[in-house]
Amino acid sequence: MPDSATTNEDIAVDVDVLLNDEDPDTADDPADIISLVSCDLSSDEGGTVSVQVPAGPLTYSPPADYNGPDRFNCVIADLADERANADVTVEVTPINDAPRIDPIANQQVDEGVELIVPITCEDVEDDSVVIDGGNLPTGAVVTDLGGCSGEFRWTPDFLSSGNYPDVLITATDDGSPLAQGQETFTITVGDFNLPPAFSDDIPSRVEVDENEPIFVRMDADDPDEPATDLVFRALDTLPDGATYSGNLGGYAELNWTPDFGQAGEEPLRFEVCDNGTPTLCDRHDLTIAVGNVPRTPEMQPIGDREIDELEQFSLVVTATDPDTPPDEAPSLSLSLVSSEIVQLTSVEGDLPEGALFTDNGNGTGRLDWTPTYDQGQRQYLFEACATDSVDPTLTDCKQFTVTVGNINRPPELTPIGDKTVTETDLLSFTVSANDPDPDGIGFTLASCSDPALPAAAQLTDNGDRTASFSWTPVVGDAAGSPYCVTFTATDDFTPDVRTDAETISITVEPAAGPGDDPPYFDPAVPSSQTIGVSESLELDVCATDPEGKRVAVSAEGLPQGAQFRSDRPGCARLTWKPGCTAAGEHTVSFTADDGTQQASTSTTIEVTAAPVEGAIQEEYLLSSLSYDRWPFFVFEYRVAFRNATDCPIDGLTATVSSSSDDFQVREADVSFDRIPAQRKRTSQDSFSVRYSIFRRLDKSVLSWEVSQP
Repeated sequence: MPDSATTNEDIAVDVDVLLNDEDPDTADDPADIISLVSCDLSSDEGGTVSVQVPAGPLTYSPPADYNGPDRFNCVIADLADERANADVTVEVTPINDAPRIDPIANQQVDEGVELIVPITCEDVEDDSVVIDGGNLPTGAVVTDLGGCSGEFRWTPDFLSSGNYPDVLITATDDGSPLAQGQETFTITVGDFNLPPAFSDDIPSRVEVDENEPIFVRMDADDPDEPATDLVFRALDTLPDGATYSGNLGGYAELNWTPDFGQAGEEPLRFEVCDNGTPTLCDRHDLTIAVGNVPRTPEMQPIGDREIDELEQFSLVVTATDPDTPPDEAPSLSLSLVSSEIVQLTSVEGDLPEGALFTDNGNGTGRLDWTPTYDQGQRQYLFEACATDSVDPTLTDCKQFTVTVGNINRPPELTPIGDKTVTETDLLSFTVSANDPDPDGIGFTLASCSDPALPAAAQLTDNGDRTASFSWTPVVGDAAGSPYCVTFTATDDFTPDVRTDAETISITVEPAAGPGDDPPYFDPAVPSSQTIGVSESLELDVCATDPEGKRVAVSAEGLPQGAQFRSDRPGCARLTWKPGCTAAGEHTVSFTADDGTQQASTSTTIEVTAAPVEGAIQEEYLLSSLSYDRWPFFVFEYRVAFRNATDCPIDGLTATVSSSSDDFQVREADVSFDRIPAQRKRTSQDSFSVRYSIFRRLDKSVLSWEVSQP
């Protein structure tokens, strides 16, 4: 007979399948005893069936989380082995399943580091699930994120190292009845070393004067528990004389008495470290400002000096300040490091006129002076002082002398100027001079021409810084005119005698009288001359005076580049090398002058261009044909021109003709191109001649004429 049973979801149930079975045979028949032979081991929905034959029991386990009807089949038999099948129907009643939380691994984290653990779960009924926690460390939070998920967050503080077991995470659904899933895990918090810290009471800047003691205590704490041992040290080299003592039970001490010369700022760095893992440290920066205690500057020895008038004199004086650091140049570090500027001044009142004293601001000063002539022959006393800029009462001074020697100055001649006199007339004038020094002055004259000034000319020293000149030229003295005369004034300062001089010209004009004839040219100057371009011309022009007077020869109208120079009395030479553009005529006029009479002449210089020569260089047959049984040729000749100079051939024109009737010139094309001068220093131009003939003839019948403008 079919059997049925009822059970809850996920709950196994025992079923007695023989209870309602019977055999139709008589009851007293031993064959009527019924036993269980077998059952399906798996139900239609996947449940499991376990059975013990022949009498049972039979246990049915529904599939996980399944609810609803299920079926399986069993076989029974009597002792006669007559068999029958029967279905067993099981109704699985649904119940609320607890959510299942996904496994959470044990966690490790260090102090001060945030730990985040994601939480996920599953609910077979898709109920609404709330994630929560229990047995949480102090400060830990479990947050429900919805959708059967959540999050565990915790940042252990620096006193939380250790193990935290059985941290509970729960997932509770809203089914009926409520169901809850649980998961636990362990958190291990590692110890994290915290850095030590200097006390905030330690100053960052301390001010002290030189030779004054300073004491700074530096306390430090370690926030770790238990606290670690602290190690103190200075990161920078301490100033000379300073000490730093650490490891004194959580503090260190800095002691220092700055010496003179240690003024300035000392930036120092200090460090305190623990012995944790890893080793952690704290740093404190301390600046010690050492104020300068002024001390008297020291003026360096100067020494006396001797100079002369008009001598450029420079003197550098130097002062040092003992406050200057010894490792720096006093002239530089005094103002830059210690802020003490040594001021150098003269305290003897105003300086001599023209003297200038400059304080360089670096411990040095400079005296510049060029004594005038009026300041000579004296001794000057100077006093240079160095004054401390911090304490003006601290001063050091040094005295020195400058002796200015006298320098002799030259006398000064009063300008005389050139003079003119006629033969037989008296020429007289006074020569005078002044001397800025109280020296005596003497006068002399000297002739500087040939012929020399006649001996009759006299200069008389008057003894009062003047002299008298007198001279009466005689007839014939004009021939030597003009006369060059140098007058010299000399002072009597010894041993440095000084002079002043002036050179003048005395022109003597001849006295008028019978027989005064003009000069004449000898030999006669040619009226014309012809030279080629680039050729050299030399022409001597001489003149003679019948009375023997000196004759001066001059020229006018000289061509460009020509020179006319006197090479001896009465003569001059014309020299010229005409250039490429000088072709043509050039007229030069000459004048002979004896002082009273003149004579003139001229010459015409014709400059000719270099001749142009041409020759046939190349011959080309342009075409040939027959004309009335006669051969007809067209030739082209190239004619080249040269000249003997390096001048270009410009503006050539050519006329080409033939001496044969059979040789006809049809066309002439003239083109000229200059060849560079460095090619044999010649120029070459050329033109082309095209002509036609009835039969080939000798090219000697071809002729041409070339002309230049």
